Amino acid sequence: MLGGIKRKVMAEKISDEKFKAEMMKFIEVANQKFDGLTSDIRSNSFKLDRLESKLDHIDTDVKDLTSNVKTFSKQFDDVGSLAIKDSGRITKLEERVDELETGIH
Repeated sequence: MLGGIKRKVMAEKISDEKFKAEMMKFIEVANQKFDGLTSDIRSNSFKLDRLESKLDHIDTDVKDLTSNVKTFSKQFDDVGSLAIKDSGRITKLEERVDELETGIH
């Protein structure tokens, strides 16, 4: 009878040790996966930081371009006004030239 109890205790010890070994393997694999995920999260966080920085630069560039377009638009309007004024002056000068030429002939 003692032999049967001894075998049962041995069987429990073996299965406990096997269970512990399997659990340790499981924990090790889970830990490796967790480390991998942590690394991925850090990498993605770094990428997001870089993208945010690029977006900030692009935003600044767009604001600068918008400002430049407004400036050029105003300058174009000014040049257009001057061209209209000059066109009027040219028309008046042509009329005067025509009057003078008519007086000469």
